[in-house]
Amino acid sequence: MLKIQEMDLTVALEDGEYRLDTYKTETENQVTVYYYQEINRKINATVTLDIQEEVTIGTVRVHIANHPFRENHNLIGKAPLKLSLGFDEKPSKMCATYQHRDWWSRPDFISSYSEVPERTQSLFLQGESSYGYILPILGSKTKTYLTKGTETKLSLEMTSYCEGMNQVEDLCFLLSEGKDLYDTIRRVFEKATRIKQVPLKEERMYPEMFEYFGWCSWDAFYTDITEEKVIEKVRELKNKQIPVRWILMDDGWLNTDNQCLETFEPDSGKFPREFKEMIENIKTETMIRWVGVWHAFAGYWGGIAPGSKLAKDRYKNLYQTRTGQLIPHYDPEKGNDFWNHWYQYLSDQGIDFVKVDGQSALKNYYKNNEEIAKVAPGSHQSLERAVSQWMHGNIINCMGMAMENIFSRPGTCISRNSDDFVPMEEKGFAEHMLQNTYNALYHDNMYACDWDMYWTNHPDARKHALVRAISGGPIYVSDRIGETIYEEIMPLVYRDGRILRMDRCAKPSLDCIFCSPLEDKALKLTNTVHGTGAIAAFHISDTAQVVEAELSPSDIHDLEGEVFGAYDYFGHSFRIMNHQDAITIRLTQKEYALVLFLPLQQLVTPIGLINKYMSAHAVKSCKSTKQLTEITLVEGGEFAFYKTEAPKCVRINGVDRLKEVVQGDGYYCINVSDCLEEVSITIE
Repeated sequence: MLKIQEMDLTVALEDGEYRLDTYKTETENQVTVYYYQEINRKINATVTLDIQEEVTIGTVRVHIANHPFRENHNLIGKAPLKLSLGFDEKPSKMCATYQHRDWWSRPDFISSYSEVPERTQSLFLQGESSYGYILPILGSKTKTYLTKGTETKLSLEMTSYCEGMNQVEDLCFLLSEGKDLYDTIRRVFEKATRIKQVPLKEERMYPEMFEYFGWCSWDAFYTDITEEKVIEKVRELKNKQIPVRWILMDDGWLNTDNQCLETFEPDSGKFPREFKEMIENIKTETMIRWVGVWHAFAGYWGGIAPGSKLAKDRYKNLYQTRTGQLIPHYDPEKGNDFWNHWYQYLSDQGIDFVKVDGQSALKNYYKNNEEIAKVAPGSHQSLERAVSQWMHGNIINCMGMAMENIFSRPGTCISRNSDDFVPMEEKGFAEHMLQNTYNALYHDNMYACDWDMYWTNHPDARKHALVRAISGGPIYVSDRIGETIYEEIMPLVYRDGRILRMDRCAKPSLDCIFCSPLEDKALKLTNTVHGTGAIAAFHISDTAQVVEAELSPSDIHDLEGEVFGAYDYFGHSFRIMNHQDAITIRLTQKEYALVLFLPLQQLVTPIGLINKYMSAHAVKSCKSTKQLTEITLVEGGEFAFYKTEAPKCVRINGVDRLKEVVQGDGYYCINVSDCLEEVSITIE
C-alpha cells in the first residue's frame, strides 16, 4: 500500500513555481535516489528513499545556483518545496491529525488524498490487507506538512518560515506499513527518534509529583489570581480532606505590561510578599508538597518588555526580532542564562515546577528571522537545562504539539495532548475527547500525555473523571473556591493523593480510528494496568440518539491472555469471556461505560478495589498455592474478587471476616475500608 511508484517535485521561488523534471533514478540495496532539475533556473534536486527496518525515510536536497552579484530568486518562506507521492494502492480509509491551531491538532476522517487537511502532521491509512502510517517530520532547516493532494497522489510541503534560502538538504517524511497499525506507528517513531537523537517516552523521566493529584488555578480564577485566593482555595481543599499534593498558579501572577514580561518577580499588587512565605505555610499546614507557576515560552505572550530593567539586565540572553520583539535566545549558551536566572529566583521562592505555554508559537516569533528547525531545538535545550537544574525536571509542556516542538525536547516527559478544557462550552466534551483520543496515537510514543484539568462541579464531571482515569497521564482539577467535590475525586486516587495511573496514554480501539465517533459509533478508549485491560466507551455523536458498541479484550492491542473476567464498573456485574468475545452495549446521549478485562487466574481472580475506576491498580500482588490465594492491596476499600466456588475463609490482615463477604452479580465483595494502610487478604 505504501510502495512509492512515482514522485513529483515542485520548487517555489520568489518569481514563481517550477515543476522539476526527473532525469535519472538510481537504486542500490535499499536506497533509491531520484534526480531532478530545472535548467532555466539552474535548480538541481534529489529525493532519496532509504528503507531501514521496514521504514522508508524520505530526504529532499535542493540547490539553486546563485549569481555572485546580480539579483537572485531563491526559495519563498512558506511551502517552497512540494512533493507529490503516488503509491501502489489507494487506501480505503484514512485518519489525518492536523494542526487546526498552531499548537494543537485534531482528527479528520477521510477517504481521499484530496481531502487531506492543510497542516496535517500524522496520517493513518487502512488498506485492503495492511495499515500504514506517514509522519512528516522536522529537518535541520525545514519542517514538513501533509496537505491537500489529488485522488491519486499524496502531497507534502516543506517550509522553514524564512525566505531567501538557496540550498536545502533535509529529512522530509517517514512511512511504514504492517498488519498491526499500533506497531507500525511505533516502528516509525523508533526510527525517527534515533535519527533526530531525541528519546522515546520510556526513555524520559516521569516526574514523581505527577503520580499525585493536583489543582490548577486557571479555570478557578483565570488571570484574576491573588495570594488571598490561593490561600482560601488551599484551606478549602484541606478542610474537605481532598488529597491534593500539588498546585499550579496559572496565568495572572506575572508582572507584565502590554503582554510583555517586565520582571521575574510576581505582581506586587497580587502577591505583595512574593511567594516564599505563602508556600512555606502551605507546605507546612497541608498535604501539598509541590507548588508551581505558569509562564509562556517567550517569557510572556509578547516576550520581554522593551525598555524594562529585565530587558536591560538580560539583554545578552535575548533575541530581538525584526519586528522589535525580545524573546529568550534560541542559542542554548545565551538563552539558558535567561532561564537559569529566572528559575533560580523561583526556586528560592519555593517553586518546584513550571508549566510552559505557547511553545508552538516559536514559528511566529522567528518568522523571517531564523529557520524554525534551527531555533526549536536550541530553545528547548535552553529551557530544559534550567528545568533540570532548578525544577528537578518537573514541567508541563503546553501549547506545543507542532512537530518542531515534539522532536526538539531533549528530555522532559509531560506534554499537553489537546486544547483547553472549556467549562462553559456546550459541546466542549466531544471536542476534548476527539483531540485527546486521536492525538494520543502519535503523541504517546514520545510523551506522557496530559489531558488537561477539569471541574468536579460540572454537568460532565463524571465523564471527565472517567476519561482522566483511563488517560494514563496527570490528573488535576481547576474548581473555583468552594466547588471541589470530594466524592467525584476519590474514585481516581488513593488516600495519600496518588492516582491510579494506567500504563500508557489511552488510545482509540482499531474500529474507531477510521470512523468518526461524531456520527453513529461509540468512541472507545483502551488502556492497560498490571496486565488488566480497560475500555471506556462514550456517546459523543451529534446525530444519533443511541449508539451501540462491541467491547472485547481483542480491542486492546497490547492486552495479553486468552480467557478474561469482564467487570462492568457501572453495571456492577462480572462474566467470563474469551479474547475474541464481545459485550454489546447501547449508550444514549451523554452515557458512558467502563469494562475491565482481567486475565483469569486458576483459583481466585482479584478485581481489586471497585470503589476506584481502575480497580486492578490497587492489587499489589496475588499469589496462589494449592488451597490459598494471598492478595496484597495498596489500601482498604471495597474489595471484589471472582471465584468459581464460595470461599471457605477470607482473612483480612489475619482476621477471618468470611461473614462479611457479599455475593454480587458473578463475583464476591467485602468492604475493608476500615483498613487505612496496605491490606493483606488470604482467601481459602
